[in-house]
Amino acid sequence: ESRCAVSKPALEAIFKAATGDSNKLRWANELRQEVNSGKCWLGQDPSTDNVLRMVQLVTLRLTNEDGLICARIGEWRGEDQCIIGKKAELPGSKVHAGELPSETLDRVLLR
Repeated sequence: ESRCAVSKPALEAIFKAATGDSNKLRWANELRQEVNSGKCWLGQDPSTDNVLRMVQLVTLRLTNEDGLICARIGEWRGEDQCIIGKKAELPGSKVHAGELPSETLDRVLLR
């Protein structure tokens, strides 16, 4: 798959840097599993060679006539019967493996 092929050089760099360190090797294997499952892909910054973990997102910027923006500022915890405050964020979701962005949008709108 193309995601794995694109991520291969960055994964090789990660495993090379992790040689001899069991904690880094465990992290590298977890990252490889994320790439293989479609959760993310990897690249390298050409100016620094730093490895970049990337995910594809679909977000909505919903505004009314007055310019007010719809944002999520909390989460309802039914079991505790309370609202947990959060940093304001636009509605959206990660694109799942094999999913088109339009399908992600449908998922966001239906929840």
